[in-house]
Amino acid sequence: MPPRRTALRALLANETGGGRGHLLAMASVATALADRYAFDAAVHQPWAGQVLASLCDSVFRCNRLVWTLSSPDLPPEARAATWGDTFSGALRHREFLTSQVKWWQDVIFARRTDLVIADNAPCALLAARSLGVPSVAMGLPMTVPPPGLGGYPLLFPEQRPTPVFDEAETVAQVYATLAPHGLLPLERLTDIHAVAVHLVRGLSVFDPYANCRRTPFIPPLPHLPPVPDGSGEEVFVYFSTREHREQDIVEALERLDLPARLYLPAFDPEQRARIRSTARHIVDAPVSPAEIVGRARMILCAAQSGTVSLALLAGLPVVALPVDLEKSVTARAAEATGTCRVLWPATRDADAILQAVRACHDDTAAGRRARSLAPRFRAEAAEEAHGAIRRLMAPVL
Repeated sequence: MPPRRTALRALLANETGGGRGHLLAMASVATALADRYAFDAAVHQPWAGQVLASLCDSVFRCNRLVWTLSSPDLPPEARAATWGDTFSGALRHREFLTSQVKWWQDVIFARRTDLVIADNAPCALLAARSLGVPSVAMGLPMTVPPPGLGGYPLLFPEQRPTPVFDEAETVAQVYATLAPHGLLPLERLTDIHAVAVHLVRGLSVFDPYANCRRTPFIPPLPHLPPVPDGSGEEVFVYFSTREHREQDIVEALERLDLPARLYLPAFDPEQRARIRSTARHIVDAPVSPAEIVGRARMILCAAQSGTVSLALLAGLPVVALPVDLEKSVTARAAEATGTCRVLWPATRDADAILQAVRACHDDTAAGRRARSLAPRFRAEAAEEAHGAIRRLMAPVL
C-alpha cells in the first residue's frame, strides 16, 4: 500500500559500501530534516534497520552495486585508475543497469518520493534523473565529484596512468540503455552527480578534487571529539569490511601484545575468539568517539574516512592498512599530514604490522605532533553537523 500523503517524502538510497559510516551519515541527514520530510530507506546492508528504523517509515533491501575494480588485490593493470572506473563496469552491464534503475523507479513511484538522497547510489540518481525527481548526492569527498568536473582525475597516476574505461563510451552506453526509460542525455560521466545539492562529509585534506570544489563540507562527526592529554594507553582497532580476509592482519591482531580495544564487526566468531584468547578486549558494539579518545594512544584501522577524521580531530596518530581504493586515497592523504603510517598491501605482513604498531605506540613525539595539528582540522569541522546539513539543503527546502 502506498504511504498516505501527509508530508513530503524523501528516499535514502545506498547501493554499495560496507562500512557503518554510510548508515550513520544517512541517519544524520534524516535527523536534521525530520521536521521537513518523512523518510524511507533502501539500503544494501542487511543491518541497516538497526541504525535507520527509528528514523524511517520503512527500511528495505536493495540490490548491491559492486565496485568491480576497487580492490588492491587485483593486478595493477586491472585496478581502477579513477573513481569513475570503480562503477563504470556495472553501468556498462546492460541487463544489470536496466534492472537496477527500473527497481529504483518503481520504489520512487510506490513511495511517492519527492526527494532522493543518494549515498554511493549512482543508479538511484539515474532513476531520479529519468523521472524528474530532485536528488541529493551525499558521500565522501572522493565519491561526490564537484559540479562541472570534466572527467574523473587519476588517483594514483604513478601506478595506474590510464583509466580502465573510456568515460565517453560509458556515457554513451548508459544513455543507449536508459533512454527508453526516460533518461535525458548526459554530457559526461560526472553528470550522474549533477544534482540539486551536494552533501559531502569529511575534511578537505581528503578531497582529490580540491582544486575544483566550491561547496563546503559537512563535518565528518556530529560533534567535535575531545582532545586527549596524552595519557591514553590503548591501541584502538577498527576493521569493518574485508580486512578479515587478509591473514596477515588477523595474525597481527592475534599476536598483538599491547593494551588494546578492538571493534571487528566483519570478523567471524572463530576469528574473534582466537584474538580474544590473547587477552585482547573485543567490544561487540560501536565505541563512541569520546570513549576512544579517552582511552587510546593511537588507532589501527583500514583508513576508513570517519575513523581517520576522528584521529585528526582528536590528535591521535594512526597506523593504516588500506584494503580498497577509497581507503587508499584516504590513507595517502593522512600520511601526507605526518600523523599516519601507511602499510600498503603489497609490502605488509604480520611482522611489519606489529612492528609499525609498537613503534607508533612507543613514539611519544608522534602523539605530540598529532595533537599539535588537531586545531587546524578542528577549525574546519567546528560547525555542528545538523546545522550544516540544513544550511546546505536550503535549495530544496
